[in-house]
Amino acid sequence: MKNIVSICVFLLIGTAVQAQYWIGPKVGFHRVDHVYQDPEYKADTFKIIPNYNFQAGAVLTYTATEMFGFHSEIVYERIGRRVTNRDETPAYSKSVNNFISIPLQLRVSFFKRPFHMYLNGGPKISYWMGGSGRIDLDEFLDDSVDPIDYNIKFGSIDEGAENQLAITEANRIQYALTAGGGIYIDLAIGGRLELDFRYSFGHSNMGKNSNPDFTFYEYYENFRHRNNMLSVSVAYMLEYDAQLKRRGQSTNKLSNKK
Repeated sequence: MKNIVSICVFLLIGTAVQAQYWIGPKVGFHRVDHVYQDPEYKADTFKIIPNYNFQAGAVLTYTATEMFGFHSEIVYERIGRRVTNRDETPAYSKSVNNFISIPLQLRVSFFKRPFHMYLNGGPKISYWMGGSGRIDLDEFLDDSVDPIDYNIKFGSIDEGAENQLAITEANRIQYALTAGGGIYIDLAIGGRLELDFRYSFGHSNMGKNSNPDFTFYEYYENFRHRNNMLSVSVAYMLEYDAQLKRRGQSTNKLSNKK
């Protein structure tokens, strides 16, 4: 993974004299499958439902040549999890977690303007900002336990704070490997519209299971899982040409030039 990051940085810096950048917003949707370290956790007692959610952020594509480039993003990803007892229909645990992710991808493009196809891949670094959830064990335990609505606190709970549960050993910085492809079209009005398909193979578990706040009698929240994500997104980008900018020319009028 370190070698891939080094290549990306070299590509970005080493040819900066000829730099052409495409920058713009993106929005998309994804499906997340939770992969547990203990395969019996999902097989025997619990049903972990795949989560469908959304993402949004900004993209940067650097084109070194017509064929080769570098793509990165800074994107907010919302990832939920819902756990259901296989013997009962109601969910007894659900949570929503918030991440900021930065993929670093090498890109290979095909075909000429205005229609392009591409493949790209590389590592992704994510930062777990926080989250919230609800635990209701009445359907799972004989003991009567009031439902708990909580906000996640990393480390220890703030003094006097309400509705907080602490994760003492969380992996807040997480890693994944991405691969995918898509199409982009150079628009006659200027700019570029891109449709991206991507799969992220999660590498990091959410954390360890030694969290007293998430242990209730016969049940505990299992944080030893990673997230695999299948996503589709759309982005609208405008061109920034470093050479033309230094000459004082507008890059908008010259976007999609041949």
